[in-house]
Amino acid sequence: LKHSGSIWTQHLSSTSTRIMGVCAASCAGKGGGSAPLVVIAGPPAAGKGTQCDKIKEKFGYVHISTGDILRDNVKKGTELGLKAKGFMDSGGLVPSELIVDLVKDRLMQPDIKEKGCLLDGFPRAPDQAQAMVDAGLKVDKFLLIQVPDEM
Repeated sequence: LKHSGSIWTQHLSSTSTRIMGVCAASCAGKGGGSAPLVVIAGPPAAGKGTQCDKIKEKFGYVHISTGDILRDNVKKGTELGLKAKGFMDSGGLVPSELIVDLVKDRLMQPDIKEKGCLLDGFPRAPDQAQAMVDAGLKVDKFLLIQVPDEM
C-alpha cells in the first residue's frame, strides 16, 4: 500500500484486505451529516466492482457509477437523462459537462447524504475533477487500484 497525499494506491495482491483497512482507518466515524465521499479508480477489469461490493457491504456506502446514473436518468426521463440519451443513441460520448451535472445531482440525494458514497470511475478526466472542486464536493479518500502489466 502506497500513500501520496490523499491518494492511496494498491497493487492487486491482497487488494480486498488492504483496501478495507484504508476505508476503516479513514472513513469510519464520520457522522454528523458529514457522510464520506470515496472515489475508486483503476483500469478496466482491475476489480473495482468486486472491491466496491466488499466496501459497500462492510461500510454501508451507496455504490454509484456514471453508467448507473446515466441509465437511471434515461429510464426516468429526467431533463439530464433526455440530454444524455441523444448522445448515447447516436453512439457518441456523453460530454463531461453533462456527466458532471448528473453526478452532482446524484450526490445531493438523501441516501448519499445519509450513508456516504463510493463513487466508481468518476472523475475520469481533469475537467471532471475540476468541476467537483468548483462544486465544493470534497473527496475524503481516493482509492486507486493498480494492476501490473505482467503477472
